[in-house]
Amino acid sequence: MKCRVCHATEDDAEFAKHSVKPDGSIQYHPLCKPCYNKRANKYYHANRDKLLDRKRQAFAENPDKARSHQRRWRTENPRAKRNSELKTAYGITIDQYEAMVEAQSGQCAICGAEPNSDRDKRKTLCVDHIGGKGKNATVRGLLCSPCNLGLGKFQDNIEWMEA
Repeated sequence: MKCRVCHATEDDAEFAKHSVKPDGSIQYHPLCKPCYNKRANKYYHANRDKLLDRKRQAFAENPDKARSHQRRWRTENPRAKRNSELKTAYGITIDQYEAMVEAQSGQCAICGAEPNSDRDKRKTLCVDHIGGKGKNATVRGLLCSPCNLGLGKFQDNIEWMEA
């Protein structure tokens, strides 16, 4: 296929699926995925308020359907869900988190415990941060739950921890 915008010739896999014909064959969008994504992103930013109002209205009209869709999406996309949580809370991506886990050999930065051990029943390491949320947070490292809770209880006050 040939993209209508950039005129690149690509395999069908590089084009977004548009619809399925009655005979079961797939019809692809006339734009390659990068061009389609660029156009969709431009449209979203130009019409953000209108799109969000439409989404709020649909939720208000049928909240059970919207919640069901959200639950299904979270179940089907756990990696994207975790990525969104990390970006919102700490301003890092899941790839950055995984790189930190690898750099720390999958262990707590303070005590060296691994997640899901006798010391820590959680399956993942907690993100140790200071400051606000999102982009304003400064990530210091990854900790097991007990160490993270301990730092929180001591409010990062070294004198209290040494006493």
